[in-house]
Amino acid sequence: MKIREFADKYIQAEHEAFNTGDFTALEKIESPDVVFHRGFQDDLVGFFAHKQDVVNSRESTTDVVRNWQYLVGDGNICALNYKSTFKSLNEKSGVPAGKTVSLEAIFVLLVQGGKLAEVWANGSSSISD
Repeated sequence: MKIREFADKYIQAEHEAFNTGDFTALEKIESPDVVFHRGFQDDLVGFFAHKQDVVNSRESTTDVVRNWQYLVGDGNICALNYKSTFKSLNEKSGVPAGKTVSLEAIFVLLVQGGKLAEVWANGSSSISD
């Protein structure tokens, strides 16, 4: 599978997980020991840690808008731009309840053996009323 096809599958799987709580597609494309290096939060290690992070996000946010854009890729590495806004429902999100967060980040994905093996993400966020 070409890296662009993989990126498109990853974006769709992320949408399904965040929007509906269905992790089937995400589990199929992520390595069980995938590592997410996130400059804006602690690292996540493993599919189940990623899944729990998404579940926590779904429980602690509302009015969520997520946009992904494929930027570039070659071989088994690609870069994606991610923009999101959400309203915090409780402190579980790490943001005071009722505040709106805007986040923009670049994600670099490494695919090994047809599975997502590692992700590096870094960006910036702002909080408003």
